Amino acid sequence: MLWHRIAALLTWAGLSLCASESAEAVYAKSAKLFSFGNLRFDVTMTVENSGNLQERSFMVAERQTGDASSLLIRFRSPQTIKCTAILIEREQESSSNAIYFPALKRVRIIPEQEEESEAVGMGISYAELDAKTGTFDPLEETQFDGAACYKVTLRRNGNRSVYYIDAATSVIRKVEIFKGGQLQRIVSVDAVNRIDEQLLITRWQVNDLIKSRKLTYMVDTESVSRDIKQGLFHHNRLHRCSF
Repeated sequence: MLWHRIAALLTWAGLSLCASESAEAVYAKSAKLFSFGNLRFDVTMTVENSGNLQERSFMVAERQTGDASSLLIRFRSPQTIKCTAILIEREQESSSNAIYFPALKRVRIIPEQEEESEAVGMGISYAELDAKTGTFDPLEETQFDGAACYKVTLRRNGNRSVYYIDAATSVIRKVEIFKGGQLQRIVSVDAVNRIDEQLLITRWQVNDLIKSRKLTYMVDTESVSRDIKQGLFHHNRLHRCSF
């Protein structure tokens, strides 16, 4: 009888814990792609398309101050897009997205109606880089690779992204991205490293079902640094490329 009472209490406690969580809260505290605090590092990106392999590399830096943050992605290679830069600036509920084209020597602000478009062939949209939120479906529980996960469905601009978030580590393990009801891309996380007290996703893949290509990303963990120049994040300095 005692064990039955203990089991009942544990079950009740588990249900209460789940009930206290919301989909938005689980998503907000999860360790995401391109969302981290005050770090800089290099990424190698491999694109496989119809048996052909192409390699790109870029630098990523993010600065956070209170509720505001700035995310910079600047390409190192290939030569055709070298120094191209994407700058995402967020402040509470507002954000702005800009891209610098070195060939044109100009900065273009990405209008809101283009936020769902792909960013420089990266297999991810500007809105996803921005971690832009929308409305959430009720939180669900599921399993992923034998581990307990939360299933979070985010709806934005008529599209739907389904996140499978590890309940123990708060790391996003997989993302399914739908547009108009059709599954477009599947993002899978392969490796995570702890940097001080932060979790950094260091290897992931994007399976682009529409364009029949696979994109693999790998962070150079030796390049991870907190030495970030503040001038990197100014719109009027995006043309200053030292590569």
